Amino acid sequence: MGTQWREHRRIMGRHDKAVAKGQIRIATAHRHRQDRAVITNDHGWLDIVQQAIPGIERRLKYIHFGIPADGHDVSIGQGTKRLVFRGQTDLLRDRDHRISGLAHLIGKGVNRTLGDNRLKPSRLHRPGHNHQATDMAETSAHFPRKQRTARHVISPIQKASGVNCPDWYHCHGLRRCNSCYATATHHRTARTPIPDHHLFDARRTMKNAALYYHPDGYRTDGKKLMGRQAAGESFLRGYLAYADTDTVYALSPTRHHLQDFDRFCKEHDRRETPLRKVGIIDQNDPAVGDVGAIFLPGPNLEEYAWKRRRMAPTNYSLTGVTHTTASEGAMAHIAKMLTAPVEPWDALICTSTFVRKTVDRLQDNYSAYLAERLDCAPIKPKLQMPVIPLGIFADDYDRPAAERARHRARLRKQFLIGENDIAVLFVGRLSFHAKANPLPMLIALEELAKSMPGGHRVHLIQAGWFANDAIGKAFDEAQAALSPSVVHHLANGRDSDIRVNIWHAADIFCSLADNIQETFGLTPVEAMAASLPVVVSDWDGYRDTIVHNETGIRVPTILPQMQGGIPLAERYEDEHINYDQYCAESCMSTTVDIRHTVEAFRALANDPGLRKQMGAAGRCRARAIYDWRVVVPQYQALWAELGERRLAAQQAAPAQPAPRVHAANPLRANPLDIFADYPTLQLTDATRIFVSEIDPTVLRKASQSILVNLSGNKFVGASKLGQAMFSVVKQAGDDGITVAELTAKFPEAEHIRMPSTLGWLMKIGALRVADADIAITPATTGPATPAE
Repeated sequence: MGTQWREHRRIMGRHDKAVAKGQIRIATAHRHRQDRAVITNDHGWLDIVQQAIPGIERRLKYIHFGIPADGHDVSIGQGTKRLVFRGQTDLLRDRDHRISGLAHLIGKGVNRTLGDNRLKPSRLHRPGHNHQATDMAETSAHFPRKQRTARHVISPIQKASGVNCPDWYHCHGLRRCNSCYATATHHRTARTPIPDHHLFDARRTMKNAALYYHPDGYRTDGKKLMGRQAAGESFLRGYLAYADTDTVYALSPTRHHLQDFDRFCKEHDRRETPLRKVGIIDQNDPAVGDVGAIFLPGPNLEEYAWKRRRMAPTNYSLTGVTHTTASEGAMAHIAKMLTAPVEPWDALICTSTFVRKTVDRLQDNYSAYLAERLDCAPIKPKLQMPVIPLGIFADDYDRPAAERARHRARLRKQFLIGENDIAVLFVGRLSFHAKANPLPMLIALEELAKSMPGGHRVHLIQAGWFANDAIGKAFDEAQAALSPSVVHHLANGRDSDIRVNIWHAADIFCSLADNIQETFGLTPVEAMAASLPVVVSDWDGYRDTIVHNETGIRVPTILPQMQGGIPLAERYEDEHINYDQYCAESCMSTTVDIRHTVEAFRALANDPGLRKQMGAAGRCRARAIYDWRVVVPQYQALWAELGERRLAAQQAAPAQPAPRVHAANPLRANPLDIFADYPTLQLTDATRIFVSEIDPTVLRKASQSILVNLSGNKFVGASKLGQAMFSVVKQAGDDGITVAELTAKFPEAEHIRMPSTLGWLMKIGALRVADADIAITPATTGPATPAE
């Protein structure tokens, strides 16, 4: 993307030179990395543009003069008086926005129509394209959004439809309406009811979300591999494969993360026609409102809800997902949803029924505290909390019988597993304190090994990885001490061959999770997809995924009395123990019943028919419930439902952004608000400003001093805006000018910078206020001086 953007800027530089020469007149601003311009050409556009930008025909890859729905260029023939164009790159706009990316031609001679009301194909065609006429009703329904500029041009299409309000250009909401060419946000801004015909147009786009992308949430090729990363990577791969969309959106504040997202998509997009990729930098970019939702790979909705409050809260929905709920940060995110500005059109996706109950307990406890502290009724969360499971690619594990047999023979030969031996498999991170303590499994397998017929052996294959050598040594010692009769095999769980095919070498899968940071557990579902019967603990998400005595056997688990956890929580809060120690201590007081584990192993080891029956049932369940083909539509259905809630809220009570005098987030307060009592005077609109009587030489040196200039800061420091403001005040003469009058003389786009710039001008001594406004009273607000 960087190469395309640099090329585009180089071309735009040539265009700017032409503007300076007076060959082309331009009225626009470059905002949100989208370049739009109105080119006025009284003599025919082609010759002048070709003179200004040589080789423009070859640059249509980067600057498109028109991209209608079919991807063809639109005719812009001789006599065109105005042309709007816009730079395009792979990561800037989606394919649904091709029409909003269409450089709609405004004025005489533009969009010349044929008798059947269709657009003429482009004369600047690209080889190999079948140029067909495009339905003008379709293209005009998606008029491009114009950014705030000093000049507004109303198109003939707008005039014909009666939409001629400049605010129409400022809409940051849904796509353009097919009937009136406005948006729901336009009606909200104008405080007019949203017509019913908007609803269908909006619902077409509400099944998608901008995916917040950080490599740490989706990449499994880093040094440290966690369950949330494996789940995140699987989700994104599933979304790329099965989402009902032709465009995938990524939201990230850093451009190199968007580039990594692009690489991820190229690695994992399985479609014959790859999805179009759209990168969005700013959470409150209008493009997010067009998509309709943001998906976060964690439960941290509250921080994004505060940022959304800078705009209208109905602009888009926020959705997050639970992974671990045991960490201090996760608990805080979940509890803060009670006081953060989350809305009924937001959602926290819980991956299992029992995670949902954990979230309910956390919020109930915090709600009880708030009710007691504030003497109010208990606070209930506004957002939705549906249960949607994690998913898998069932085809990766459910291979044809011949292929399974081939891998089984190869791997069992590699591990020296006999035909009548029983191989038990564990897959995942090998951690006795933070994942699954192997002690119950080792003791139970030793009992199984002792009861096996002569010549039949029990093998334990642990396909995983250790975080460090100390953990690996602990496993070795435990295996030697607790299960000496079992043949132990360690396989690299990060090796692609092992990760995909090790399932076929086993007879039974086992995962006795007992850790509070576990929430779902993907490996038993993967085992079911591979037609393996499973032995798992009756713990967290396993209670949802495994049907007891049908797809596997769940072993009972036991926790100590509730009050026993208070010292543990307090020592963790006081930082006497770290997170690993916190998880380890809770794990080591959690019971996985050993006797029932032995019985489960014996039942499956001694009955090949039962193993086959449970394996077949598990395979059907994995495909029917946990395949991404089934799970991804649930995400999209949720986003559509949240979109319906947003539309209803827009119609019922038009929402307005938070007042700009106060910060949207009260915990990130406006310093010019909360510290307003510090100074002698705070400027208001009525304050009158004058030019100071200061030596111009001193003023020039002060304005250039490093003491009052911050590199790259556009709010304070020497600037053209500051020079212009100084000139306006100087022209006002001895009478001065009020702050409100000064502000009115500048474009609205500059108003956000003017208060800080005005303060900077006064700081360097260029401007001043009347002495009467800053007279200091002799009285003090502090304690009186004691009498001698």
